[in-house]
Amino acid sequence: MPTSLRDQTGMTSGFKQPTLDLTMPTKTTEYSLLTPGKLVRTKSKVYIYPDDTEENYDKKSLNEGIVGIILQTPTKERPRQYLIEFVGGDTWWMYTNEFEPYIMAEETRKK
Repeated sequence: MPTSLRDQTGMTSGFKQPTLDLTMPTKTTEYSLLTPGKLVRTKSKVYIYPDDTEENYDKKSLNEGIVGIILQTPTKERPRQYLIEFVGGDTWWMYTNEFEPYIMAEETRKK
């Protein structure tokens, strides 16, 4: 004589809680995308404030998508600013709202 619904129908009734297998550890490593040597790009057009010796300072800007590399993280003298060298050799101190990590598109990665 069947003692449960499973015995009668071969199926369980209701929701079965999935089990999590904790015996196999994940192989992931946590790292920061904003450390020296990492690639970044400008989020939008960024206007640059050069020093007083440069002329035509009102025309200095970086367009959206310009790629650069982080040279230095924020310091006590420049909190919240990263020193970034952009393509073409221009080096600027930038706030994090002005750039983002550069993540290569899947179709352009080497396989």
